[in-house]
Amino acid sequence: SSRRRHTRLQGDWSSDVCSSDLLSDGGLSDIAVLNITINGANDAPTVSAPTAIQLTDTAAADSFSISTGTLAATDAEGTALSYGISGSSAASYTSSSSGSSVTYNLQKAGTYGTLYLESSTGKYLFLPNSNSSLNALSSSSSDSFTVSASDGSLSGTNTLSVNFTGANDTPIVSAPAAIQLTDTAAVDTFNVSFGTLAATDAESNTLTYGITGSSRSEEHTSELQSPCNLVC
Repeated sequence: SSRRRHTRLQGDWSSDVCSSDLLSDGGLSDIAVLNITINGANDAPTVSAPTAIQLTDTAAADSFSISTGTLAATDAEGTALSYGISGSSAASYTSSSSGSSVTYNLQKAGTYGTLYLESSTGKYLFLPNSNSSLNALSSSSSDSFTVSASDGSLSGTNTLSVNFTGANDTPIVSAPAAIQLTDTAAVDTFNVSFGTLAATDAESNTLTYGITGSSRSEEHTSELQSPCNLVC
């Protein structure tokens, strides 16, 4: 017969003790004990790769939304984990964008916005930079944050990527004041009206101006030039 006993101790090792009854054909027996010692080690937490954050600029004047999520990590020993961002600093930023109020206590500024993290739960929030600054970018690129989970002794890391798709934005022309011509019962004189078109471009490119369906007018060539002085 044999008996097997497992003993697991709190710490870095465990032992497995096996005892066997060795029976002879004369009814006599002896017992041999085999001790097996396993030297264990604390395993570093494993952090799952977070879903990349996507920011997409178009030709329009876009608005960029907050992104939220929760870091996921496992620990072989089942130790409670705390979370972090490489190079972060202390913060106290409260938001309900995730559906409930969360106060994030770590922050790290990146190229396209700031990442906030609640270290006790792994909940994070990415706050994009201002709409105007992101609309002004025409090239596409990526940024990344190194996020971590710690069991108090060892840490595991992974990368949270922020992918930005840029585009050249269409210039925005302000509505010019309407030109008013008023005829009365008298023989009226109608005066010249003039003004300057106003427009902005997110990328701050130099603008040229035009009139849909227009043709070049020699008579007023000197009066219709950038930045577009209008004469009517």
